[in-house]
Amino acid sequence: LIKTFKSLYIAKKVYLDSSRNQNIEISKRVLNFESDIVNDEKDFVLLGDAGCGKSTLLFKTFIDIIEDNPFEKKIIPTFIDLKSINNDNSLVNEIINKNTELFLNNESLKYYTNNNKNINEKEIFLSIFKQLVNDKYKFIFMLDSLDECSKKTEVYKDFKELISLLDEHEANYKFVVALRKSAYEPFTHLFNNYLAPFSVYKVRDYDKSEIKTYIEKLLQQGKIKESDIDDIYRNIEIVFHHNHI
Repeated sequence: LIKTFKSLYIAKKVYLDSSRNQNIEISKRVLNFESDIVNDEKDFVLLGDAGCGKSTLLFKTFIDIIEDNPFEKKIIPTFIDLKSINNDNSLVNEIINKNTELFLNNESLKYYTNNNKNINEKEIFLSIFKQLVNDKYKFIFMLDSLDECSKKTEVYKDFKELISLLDEHEANYKFVVALRKSAYEPFTHLFNNYLAPFSVYKVRDYDKSEIKTYIEKLLQQGKIKESDIDDIYRNIEIVFHHNHI
């Protein structure tokens, strides 16, 4: 599945949103997403219209970081689709679940897991987490679809709980949060309280050439029929013409 996902991926450009950031250096307007996520100390808020590729970009970046042996660089990335968290769960529990599995199944972290076999999941996580913090690991939390979270009323509580845990142990951490551009304003209080300082970036919509490149990739992999191509391209032209009237 990961191989197919990567083969279909269309690279996206991410821009610093000058309308929501001040004192912008022109040279920093275009984001080298993976590099800046790892190296920039600020938290990131990633905005874009529905279907522009925010989730795809975030997940592709997560995969790239994982495949680049992050543990040697002392980086622990976590990707969470917030809309998949149900009302019986919390952001902290979701992070514990994902990271405990990562800790126990990764050879690079074997040193930290040797003595953590016979206690419950939360205790395993906290035990390994404390060791990683002491060894100066950086935790990167990539949280997708904030505005589609089914627990909107619990978001502030979840962030407060997570950040309290991280700060209690003096962890080095960073958030990258993605949501639709139209949903930004209702969450500014959360960003200002829990993500400051942060930078706002925007993902532009796919253009016609990018969509056609994606269609060609689907065709090459046999996921669509060549006989359907003319109709697909015709519909693309209709959509773009309608959107620019």
